[in-house]
Amino acid sequence: MDSRALQIERYLRDPIVGDGVLAPPFDGQVCENIRSALRLLGIRIESGTRYDDKLKSAVLEFQETYSHENQDGLFGPGTRRLLAQVLDTEIGARALSVFAAPRTAATPLVFLSYAWADSGAVDKIDQWLRDQGIAVRRDTRDFTPGQQLPEAIKDAIVQATKVLVVYSANSKDRDWPRFEISVAEQREEKDGCRDLLMYLVLDETPLPKHDPHRIAVFRTRANGSPDWERPPTRDSRQIWRDSSRGVRRG
Repeated sequence: MDSRALQIERYLRDPIVGDGVLAPPFDGQVCENIRSALRLLGIRIESGTRYDDKLKSAVLEFQETYSHENQDGLFGPGTRRLLAQVLDTEIGARALSVFAAPRTAATPLVFLSYAWADSGAVDKIDQWLRDQGIAVRRDTRDFTPGQQLPEAIKDAIVQATKVLVVYSANSKDRDWPRFEISVAEQREEKDGCRDLLMYLVLDETPLPKHDPHRIAVFRTRANGSPDWERPPTRDSRQIWRDSSRGVRRG
């Protein structure tokens, strides 16, 4: 199996169940990833985190369509491996964009704040974070039409382990990023969440005047990972190590 198929397969494995078999009435984020994967292949199944009878039927349809040796509607290692291979062959890299990292209580959760004009860079940062096993909350994937956006943002930031502001000339004066920064700062003050908010700076835009000493990482590589080749005024590598430990500590 090539590296992309292995990467896809990781999103289809529950961190607790591991290589065990998923079956009703299991409930977890991995079920939503399985549903998303099946929809990419044209199998009709609504969103949800439960392994219910509808998901069992959809998995059985996949097993029958692709002639899997086990046709029981259960999601074991063989079905997971086959689904990852089919997605890699038929969908390609686009498959990775629909998955969220399966979470446990210890899984860090990052809220991404950014301007839509920077979506191309943010897509790579989003993917890179999820590839590290960090759950990411983002407007395009987690907010639904009809939601009251300010309340949805507040709820997401309350639940977040870190708020990562992708900062640039595009975002510094935009209303929604400024609102999200304000909400994060209010939570820091109210709950004593030290360094909840951190910046990832895409260009030469200086940090907000009231926040010049905030934890920041400057620039990223093509795949969304930190780029250490352009050191800022502070030691960005150490800052990233410290902030990553902070993310994983919660």
